[in-house]
Amino acid sequence: MTKKLVVGFSGNLTRPSKTKAFITQIADEAAGRIGAASAVHDIEDLGLSFPSARRISDLDQTARNIVEQLLGADVLVVGSPTFKGSYTGLFKHLFDLLDPSSLRGKPIILVATGGGERHSLIVEHQLRPLFGFFEALTMPTAIYASDKDFTDGVLVSEATQARARQAVAEVLRIVGETRSVGLAARIQAVVLEPEGSAMTSSSTSRQIKLGAFLPGGGQHVAAWRHPDAPADGATNFEFHKQLALTAERGLFDAYFLADNLTIGLGAREGGNAKIAGFEPVTLFAALAPLTTHIGFIATASTTYEEPYTLARKFASLDLLSNGRAGWNMVTSAGDDTARNFNRDVQPNHAERYARAHEHVETVKALWDSWEDDAFIRDKKTGRFYDKDKLHDVNHKGAHFSVKGPLNVPRPVQGHPVVVQAGQSEDGRGLAAASAEVIFTAHQNLASAQEFYRDIKARVAEAGRDPAQVLIMPGVAPFVGRTEEEARAKYQQLNDLILPEDGVALLNGLAGQTLDLRDYPLDGPLPPSRETEGMKSRQALIRQIADEHNFTIRQLYQWVATARGHYTVIGSAAQVADQLEEWFTSEAADGFNILPPWLPGALDDFVDLVIPKLQRRGLFRTAYEGRTLRENLGLRRPQNPWTAARSTVLAAE
Repeated sequence: MTKKLVVGFSGNLTRPSKTKAFITQIADEAAGRIGAASAVHDIEDLGLSFPSARRISDLDQTARNIVEQLLGADVLVVGSPTFKGSYTGLFKHLFDLLDPSSLRGKPIILVATGGGERHSLIVEHQLRPLFGFFEALTMPTAIYASDKDFTDGVLVSEATQARARQAVAEVLRIVGETRSVGLAARIQAVVLEPEGSAMTSSSTSRQIKLGAFLPGGGQHVAAWRHPDAPADGATNFEFHKQLALTAERGLFDAYFLADNLTIGLGAREGGNAKIAGFEPVTLFAALAPLTTHIGFIATASTTYEEPYTLARKFASLDLLSNGRAGWNMVTSAGDDTARNFNRDVQPNHAERYARAHEHVETVKALWDSWEDDAFIRDKKTGRFYDKDKLHDVNHKGAHFSVKGPLNVPRPVQGHPVVVQAGQSEDGRGLAAASAEVIFTAHQNLASAQEFYRDIKARVAEAGRDPAQVLIMPGVAPFVGRTEEEARAKYQQLNDLILPEDGVALLNGLAGQTLDLRDYPLDGPLPPSRETEGMKSRQALIRQIADEHNFTIRQLYQWVATARGHYTVIGSAAQVADQLEEWFTSEAADGFNILPPWLPGALDDFVDLVIPKLQRRGLFRTAYEGRTLRENLGLRRPQNPWTAARSTVLAAE
């Protein structure tokens, strides 16, 4: 029987004694745990034939033996192998000579050493490139040792020695468990760091949450014209079914749909392809029985819907989906919308938000009007429900008078998940008071961080748990197998924009006050007055134009994809890098993904980006629960009537 082998390889020529000593200790630890032999080499052992070799036969015998050991090892321990100016150069060169599939599923421990104050540089320039390189084949574990951990080239730090033992134990345990069920591609990353370092651990339970924003007509203003998109996608139920199943295959938390109460020419997702489409709750009620885990977040207005009817339909959706409903509450801007509801002009901004505060609290009270165990349904006694567990709401406020109770049982989740998307001062106040998930639009990391920290602080001030409020910026990804392929996809869509659609889009986003028909498309954006509409989005569009010095044409090309949300163009690894940076930098708890066209851009994200996030330990490999709350990690609200009764009983 062939004995197992652990092979260490040091490529760090700047501090060979420390790196090689650290690798040797880890290799010996791994070998001892699995009863293997161990061997440690460094880059100089490969000799002069290796750098110029174009095939395995070009290597001298010594180099060939080392290469065969590396690829045949049961465990690899690799330390910062600089080669041809790159930390990944050694393996790129090896893979040019050999079939890299021989490394698939192999446990690999990445090692780096350096000065404590330079820890972030070591992580960024040594460990992160190696992680990105190996994650396509297997799931590496990483460990870092500081210079201060060594004395005369010998590792003396007991804490670092303990971390090394933990790294070995963890990678062997995970690989062993994974191989036993044949799921090598699902190994989770474990990143161990020195005490006091700023490196984020991928083994943390915190993971990215993902919403899929999937208007059937596509997100980009010209999406419906894409050769692979169905022209009738906005009203094609079978197409929406396909999108829902793809998003569920990708383990998205929720399928999200915006909604308008008017045609809204030019400013809608997919441009003119979305001037007519499905009402979201109705669509989701039809999709719910065809899926098992993905949530459904539908948009409904606090300005033009009554609390009773809104509470009723979302409670019904939650029951129909077995606990997978969410309500995106909006205040519905625009005079065109107002004219569909017995008004000539929209209510002003402050009035809409004051109404929204009262509306959402009334809806929650209606959801709580039945206690969870109110329905007895005892055929023998004829007792259908417990009258003591049915409660009137008796709400009287500035905007609503609602007696209740609701004529739908309490939702499976207690309350459907409450979502909100405002970024103005009033919008932030509403979000902090009532929302559990917040969709938001930002063009850069600094803006997203400001919003994230501000909302979390407001939530805490409101007496709520900031960890129970998830902030999910919108991201529109163009994903390719290379950056060049992704940019070609971006250009292909922008080339399909009709100038009149681009101009109408800008006018819509500016609150219908920006008539650009007499302005040259290659000239600057003229001034516009602020309206009572979506003030934060109007300001964002103006900010984009000013910061980039865009012409009208350049501006509508820029916002055509995501209406001010963040557009990312790159390879799957580059897109994953951007999401990871925001997620680990206090800018996001997750993302609302806006595929620019459908179905292709959704397929690209599911097939290319999600595996990258999973291999980094940043995204689930299976749903955690059956309800939307369970998958988002949000607590189920306790019924206040039940809580009050429990308090009274406890006091007796």
